[in-house]
Amino acid sequence: MSIDLNSIAAELLPEFEAKSAELDAKDEFVSENYASLRAKGVFAAMPPDKYGGGGARHSEMCDFV
Repeated sequence: MSIDLNSIAAELLPEFEAKSAELDAKDEFVSENYASLRAKGVFAAMPPDKYGGGGARHSEMCDFV
C-alpha cells in the first residue's frame, strides 16, 4: 500500500498556512514544517514498500510537491 500524499497534504496544509505569515515576518526558516513532513514519512515516500518506503509513484510525488 502506498503512502497517501493527498491526505498528508490536506492534513498539514492548514498547519503550514497558519504559521507561514508569522515565520515570514520574522524571517525564520520553516524547520518545524520539515519535522512534520518527516514524521508523516514524506521524505521516504518514493522507495517501494518492499524496501521500507512509501511506494509513491513519481507522478504522485510531483503532484505533492
